[in-house]
Amino acid sequence: MLGSNFNALHGTFVKTYGSHKQQEHCLKGPLDSIIGDIVEGNLQEPSAVAVCDPGKTIAILDNRGIRLFDYRNEQFLAVVQLNRSYRGLGCTVRGDFVTVRRMHNGGIVEIYSGTKENTLITSFPYYAPPPFHGSRQINPNPSFIDVSMDRVIVTDLACNAFTIFNFNKELIWNCESSYQLEQRRIIQRQLDGNSPGHFRFISGAKFDANGEILIADAGTERLQYFDKNGKFKHAVAFDDTFAYASGIAINSHHELMVCDRRRNMCKLYKLTGRQAINTYGAKYSYYGQRYNGSRRS
Repeated sequence: MLGSNFNALHGTFVKTYGSHKQQEHCLKGPLDSIIGDIVEGNLQEPSAVAVCDPGKTIAILDNRGIRLFDYRNEQFLAVVQLNRSYRGLGCTVRGDFVTVRRMHNGGIVEIYSGTKENTLITSFPYYAPPPFHGSRQINPNPSFIDVSMDRVIVTDLACNAFTIFNFNKELIWNCESSYQLEQRRIIQRQLDGNSPGHFRFISGAKFDANGEILIADAGTERLQYFDKNGKFKHAVAFDDTFAYASGIAINSHHELMVCDRRRNMCKLYKLTGRQAINTYGAKYSYYGQRYNGSRRS
């Protein structure tokens, strides 16, 4: 159980399931109940899902590439052929796909056309942060991606780091132009450890409606909140133990879904604001209350 995302038009969550022990894999969604509907598509170890055209299509990344599931005719359409070295999936406002190819010395973030099959629009390198002084070099493992209007975030499981790339806003809306990145504005934080604002096993990340960032840490089973510049604000308090998180999703109603790999379940929470306590300068904090039973659509 790896990826999750939110379908804004249908008001429903979707998630992907994958296991080395299963011969067939499926997309489960929409999540209007605890179990959800099963859509079988002979996927091979699906790891990420992204809603690109709400109410119409959902993109899924598996070990063979990126495919679209079309709600209207309930079919999978092959869009991009890739190998198993890719992780993470997001969609730009133009409907193009963003994923990362893992390599020995880092990775390559690649943007593929959402309308032309197997068409690479542009790519740019992902460089992992250098090792701390005196520590050994660790092979990077970029694995999760999220895309906002003009930014991409990549989290690296091996280095416990996140990197934010900035698009040139003017080119996002111009379909005749390629994407460009303002390399000088890259934000990168390597935060390895147990203390607040650090990670033991960094995983999924999501931009909220204000462009600030929620990042999950499977190692400490917590969710942490960062501002637009990657500065730590506070950890989100939950009314349970949260999750050994992989993919996370958040919608405009501040509802959060998290895939809990250790407990083999997805959890739904309602995030609310409350008076901040020890939040390192934040004026308010998120608080997560878990839903019991089914959720409204």
